[in-house]
Amino acid sequence: MHRLPKSNWTLFCYAMIALASLTGSFVTFLAFLASFVACVSLARHPPVTFPKEGIWLSIIFACYFAVLAITTMLNGPDPTRFIEFVLISPFIYFIPLALILPARCTDISLKGVGRAAMIGTVPTALLALAFSEMAGASDRPGLATGNPNVLAALLLLQTFLCLAGWNDISRRERHLAFGCAAIGCVGLVFGAGSIGASLAAGVLALISLLFWSGTQTRQIRRMTLSILFLVFLGSVFFVLPTIYGKIIGTMAEVADPEFGNWSTSHWTRLTLYRAAVLAIVDNPWIGLGQHLRYEGVLPYYAVQPPDYAYYTHMHNLFLTHGTAAGIPGMLAALSLFISTLYMALRRAQPSMMVRWLGVTCASGLFLLGITETVLFHDLNTTFYMFLFVLVAVFSYQAREEPQDGRSV
Repeated sequence: MHRLPKSNWTLFCYAMIALASLTGSFVTFLAFLASFVACVSLARHPPVTFPKEGIWLSIIFACYFAVLAITTMLNGPDPTRFIEFVLISPFIYFIPLALILPARCTDISLKGVGRAAMIGTVPTALLALAFSEMAGASDRPGLATGNPNVLAALLLLQTFLCLAGWNDISRRERHLAFGCAAIGCVGLVFGAGSIGASLAAGVLALISLLFWSGTQTRQIRRMTLSILFLVFLGSVFFVLPTIYGKIIGTMAEVADPEFGNWSTSHWTRLTLYRAAVLAIVDNPWIGLGQHLRYEGVLPYYAVQPPDYAYYTHMHNLFLTHGTAAGIPGMLAALSLFISTLYMALRRAQPSMMVRWLGVTCASGLFLLGITETVLFHDLNTTFYMFLFVLVAVFSYQAREEPQDGRSV
């Protein structure tokens, strides 16, 4: 049978997956152009019906932008505040993509997603390792992203997307996909050097193992569940007692009104978190505004940051949104996770791999958000928003296909 060429929308999706970590903010520009084309396409040739997944995402994106924009405007004038609106502008110009991609991107496949991810993962991981080796312990590479934490965030998801077409590829290509994912993990741990991303990779590996076991025989499934249960028991009875005393001691130190420690990244984050909680308690409904998400918290530090330290956020996704927009901002961020998980788990019932994709994308952002913030940087915002839309595309595919139990 003659194979039709991939549509332009499918090529755009594959380019977003492959080029995110290799080309940096070029991907943001690419998404902006695609959104403009989507606007024109919607105006000239609107779909007969819009997929529910696209409508839901559009509403969530619009609400997120409205919450952050309104709370920032209510927090007084600032000459550089327009930059903050630029940072959240993808939540407006991604709306046309959310509406059009599920309906028009019909020839995309999880197998193609995996192959595109391999193209981006391997060279990025090797470059991260090479630049890390050249820099030694003095600095972590940022490559085209310009930021080592952003590089780690993108490489983490690219690494696991290598496995997206697992059910639809040959044994030989499975070995290749696993090898590319392994290279990505090595580059993530030893090249990008982000502890938070490395821990997130471990959790995503366990999630992937659990989903993989669901496609195997009953014996393999039981064996996998037994291994995971043993890991859980080992954590509870051996790891937790070892660190319990340290956890209690740390909590006692953080509770001290005079607490403030900028000596290590671990203590710095706890110092940031404590101040952020105090700021949110004092400003629960409109926060401090995006433009004051760090500077506005300075009065809440018992020990002021050293002169050489410079931060732009609270290094926690939810606390950063809380300082920027109060409780509404935290709920707006949470809605992104809930909508993605709902689409993957509720709307894509026939496909195990689509459910895996949704859980992986949402969990990756959530886990990275514990120690970093990934939605106040243009590249991270663009990449993760695209992944949310990608989950909507495959959820719509799974819902529209015959209910025969096969994966997309």
